[in-house]
Amino acid sequence: MKINKIYDTIINDINTAKIGKSGNLFFTAEEVMNNYSVSYITALKLINLLTENKYLIPVGNKKLIMNGLYDKNSVLYSLIDSPHKKIGIMVQEITNPFFASITDSLNSLILANGFLPVIKISTKETEADILISLIQEGCQGIFSFFQNNNPYIIDIYKRLPVPVVFINDYIPIAKCNVVNSDNLRSGYQAAKHLTEYGYSSFYFCGFTEKNGNPRLQGFMQYLKENNLPFDNSHILSFNITNPAQNRYIVKTIMNDSAARIGIFCFHDIIAEHLYNLCMSNGISVPDKVGIVGYDKLDSMTPSNINLTTFSYSFKNVANSALILLIKSMDTLVAQKKVVSETTFLSIGKTTAKL
Repeated sequence: MKINKIYDTIINDINTAKIGKSGNLFFTAEEVMNNYSVSYITALKLINLLTENKYLIPVGNKKLIMNGLYDKNSVLYSLIDSPHKKIGIMVQEITNPFFASITDSLNSLILANGFLPVIKISTKETEADILISLIQEGCQGIFSFFQNNNPYIIDIYKRLPVPVVFINDYIPIAKCNVVNSDNLRSGYQAAKHLTEYGYSSFYFCGFTEKNGNPRLQGFMQYLKENNLPFDNSHILSFNITNPAQNRYIVKTIMNDSAARIGIFCFHDIIAEHLYNLCMSNGISVPDKVGIVGYDKLDSMTPSNINLTTFSYSFKNVANSALILLIKSMDTLVAQKKVVSETTFLSIGKTTAKL
């Protein structure tokens, strides 16, 4: 259809900045009609389609371009300019102690630095709409706990008209600022600790069986360097919402002939569940199974498990993220910078020397 070809042409014109940078006004229906030789009705359809697919962002009665090419002199910045700049925080799973702790630190630091925080909770289904709403409400920068790793959402992030700092283990787009904890080193240290404490068979327990996350990569690196066996069968997928699906983990542990088994968990919540799973099935922790967690979350304290885990400063993570975002908001220059906060191994009662 002719409209599809014209639509693709306009998208190319947007992405190549032929018709302006992010935050600048898009054509009126009359201008679309004249520039692309279409009827007025078709021009309206094209504008609506571009808006639905997040190539344009509506602010009031204006349609602004989204192509990730920042422009401080754009219409957008004149619309959202105010004495107190707003900074958006988009978070998923706010009940998770990690997200809650970082968000609380960010909120306090944003206020202390004279900005106004706007906090929104998203799901994977609403992430794109929440991002747009933060801009529409006047946020000149956004913090994102990025978790929705699909091409459509990644494309939205690339085209946002304001800077974003990701608080995440991964680098979702080529030029972006990311703040996290030192995942790779921590994974390496987890394997080293378990080995030194006399565990001889090793597992990683996370949410998926994929081995792309840095904590697992560091864990595997140490084991490989020391010629210790580890393959995909030693990557366990833990289901917190449906505990019945974790029976295979108990079976895997019981079928392992090693005298002592060391398990590094993606975070403390999984570690706590794994501890309870082992104890309820008569598997001794730490004598038979040693468990190492991550994050040293406050929620672990009431359980009295006293996990061996990795800790770091949530406030330092938030402060590093804010420094990066303020600089990006001032310069409007996209860059690739990763800040990894130092972690510390806190040895508790879920690992013990042979």
